[in-house]
Order: sequence, then structure tokens, then C-alpha cells
Amino acid sequence: MIHRRAIVVTVLGLMLLCVTGCQTGGSSSPLQAANQAYQNGNYRDAYNQAMQVMVVDRGEGGLEARYIAGLSAQRLKQDYQAQELLSQASQSTNKSLSGNALAALGLLQAEHLQYDQAQASLVRAGDKLQGEDRANALFHAAVNQQKLGWWPQARNNLLLARDASRDKALLQKVNAYLSITGFTLQLGAYTQSDRAMQYAKEVAQSTAALNLGSPRVVPPTAGETPAYFRVHIGRFTSHPSALAAKSAYNLHNAIVAPLAGQK
Repeated sequence: MIHRRAIVVTVLGLMLLCVTGCQTGGSSSPLQAANQAYQNGNYRDAYNQAMQVMVVDRGEGGLEARYIAGLSAQRLKQDYQAQELLSQASQSTNKSLSGNALAALGLLQAEHLQYDQAQASLVRAGDKLQGEDRANALFHAAVNQQKLGWWPQARNNLLLARDASRDKALLQKVNAYLSITGFTLQLGAYTQSDRAMQYAKEVAQSTAALNLGSPRVVPPTAGETPAYFRVHIGRFTSHPSALAAKSAYNLHNAIVAPLAGQK
């Protein structure tokens, strides 16, 4: 499993570019010190130093400081403050800084299941960024749009991400998400097909009255290692509707999973 908190900063390749701070003086400038502290993993120091810059710099340097402080706050698990700071940083006239702030904000919003706000932030990020950063922003915008059940918008942004990227790993993800048609509830996963079939039969007896259809066994995808036979039940057009069914039917151990090319 990928740690969702790590995704917020790493998946877009977000970098502290020192967009304005590098223009403000020598290598010992307070903004660069905050930047370096963040790069070294000293998030509390980075946050404090960036906050000091914000007090005295009301211009672009202050907005870059908000970006560094926002990323640092996120690392320190101060997510509400991180969202506020990143939103402020996104007001920069520098497209790179604004786009990276919006991308980080959108990923953080997605972590808190704020899919509508997340897709909006990530679409805006994609409008400002270039190359692989643009492709990644649009890809994650599409992921959130799929969760909302906004399938035409999601497909459009996936195609735009594919056009903007040359990264093989991202292109594989884009193609995989283009095949998703909805969501389901995964009740279990087994390395042996007979065990999966047996479990599906057992579950069918206890879920017959739930109006979710019969449990089904989904074979492993090509090249999957280790290979799992998954037991799914139900078909949903959005992530929230799948979560609602999971709660309503007390399927506490189920996880929401994508439906890939299944009708």
C-alpha cells in the first residue's frame, strides 16, 4: 500500500524551486535557509523560518515562504494550516510556484476525501504547470473526478495527461485508469482461485438480501505479482456511493476498489 501522506509531496515531483528567494540575495537568505531545512527533513525549522519570512515579505518572497511553510505543516500533520498556507501561495503570479502550490493543495484535499475541491485545485495546477508536472496534476485531477462519478471529465483529463507525459510509469497508470468504469466493494483477495471461489460462495449466503448482486471472483491482471483472485460485490458509479453501501450494509472489512473494464 502506498502511504497517502507521502503522496501529497512526492507524487508530483514537487520541488522547492526557490522561485523568488533565489533572487533576493546570497546563499544565506532566510528563504533559502527555510528551503534547505525542508530539503534536509527539518520540517519544524523550515516551518518556523518560512513563517518569519512571511512577516517581513508581503510580496512574491512571502508567497514562496507560504509554500514552504504549507508543505512543512503538511509534513508535521497540521493539515488545516497546510491547506490555508498552500491556498495563499497559489495566488502567486509565478506560474510554477502557483501551480505547485495548487498541486500540493489538491493532493492534500484528496487525502481528506474532499474530491470536488481536490479536482478543481489539480485542474488549475495543470493549467499552470508544464511537462511531467502538468501531466501528473491532470492525472490526479482525473482520479478525483472518477471518484465523484464525473466520467467524461475524468477521461478528458486522462487523455490530456497522456499527451503531456513521456514517463512510462505514468503512462501505464493513465492507461489503467482509462479502463476504470466504476467502483465495487472488495471483500477478499486470495492467491489461489479455489479459495476465492469458496469464499464467494460463503459470502453469497450472507449477502443475498443486500441487493448488491452475487459476489464474483475477478482474476489477476496480466503481469500482476503476486497474483490475486479478488472477491467483489456490487457496482457503483462513484466512490462515495460505494462507501455509503459499505457502511449501510455493515461490510466493515470491505475496501472500495475500482472496476476495470467490467460491465
